[in-house]
Amino acid sequence: MNYVIENGVLRVEISDKGAELQSVRTADGHEYLWQGDPKYWEDRAVNLFPTVGRLMNNHYTCDGQEYELKCHGFVQNSLFSVETQGDRAVFTLCDNEETRKQFPFAFRYEVVYQLRDNTLEVCFRVSNVGDKLLRFGLGGHPGFFVPMEEGAAFEDYRLRFPKMEQTFRAEFSKNGLLLREYPYAVAADGIALEHNLFDNDAIVLRGSGDRVRLEHKSGAGRAVEVSYPKMPYIGFWQAAFTDANYICIEPWQSLPGREGVAEDWMQRPGMIELTPGEVYENPWVITIR
Repeated sequence: MNYVIENGVLRVEISDKGAELQSVRTADGHEYLWQGDPKYWEDRAVNLFPTVGRLMNNHYTCDGQEYELKCHGFVQNSLFSVETQGDRAVFTLCDNEETRKQFPFAFRYEVVYQLRDNTLEVCFRVSNVGDKLLRFGLGGHPGFFVPMEEGAAFEDYRLRFPKMEQTFRAEFSKNGLLLREYPYAVAADGIALEHNLFDNDAIVLRGSGDRVRLEHKSGAGRAVEVSYPKMPYIGFWQAAFTDANYICIEPWQSLPGREGVAEDWMQRPGMIELTPGEVYENPWVITIR
């Protein structure tokens, strides 16, 4: 079932399956969010928890037991409870028999959506409701239409980083597993979009600042900005070897598993750790310009 929040500037639809965005429209009816197409990518904006990306052979161990955990975790296929009020919605998933088969921890995972003028604020909130240390990763995976204007082409757009720092790129194996991070030069005017940029998997950067703007190279017209102050990584992706008219802008807190490493969950690098009773929040923002 889809739920609607709106404020006169933006109208947003969200599904209770995966707490996944389904639509982000402005008052003039223009749709910014990719609408899914099995030919390219059937999803729209999946949420990632308790892992980002893949693990080697989709397995890991924890306390001597082996578990299977698919790419990006299980919340994308889970049904959430929902509370909505005008321009705000809270989607909640608690651990249950099915999640514990994949992830042996007690948790409360919430996705909070809040509209403010031309921005959609998203907050991932995780609570440790158990009696042992909780470790997890998380991230977002929204796709946006490119081009955003009639008569424009995919190649007319760029990704611009207003607060770029020293940048590193994650390199992945053919299995989508982490090989290394290496220094990566980004031009002052950003990354010009071409479909073949993604033929060797996603571009995932660290140190590129805390925001990115998807815009026409002229700087004019419609644009989308994603800010992610607490996420160390930002990824960009579309289906490889296609001419798909979208790009995903993915704020990540952690990276996929490492190539050749059978991961011990309690030793995995880059995980968030919560002691019993602790609550973690990670807000990020989509701004429509």
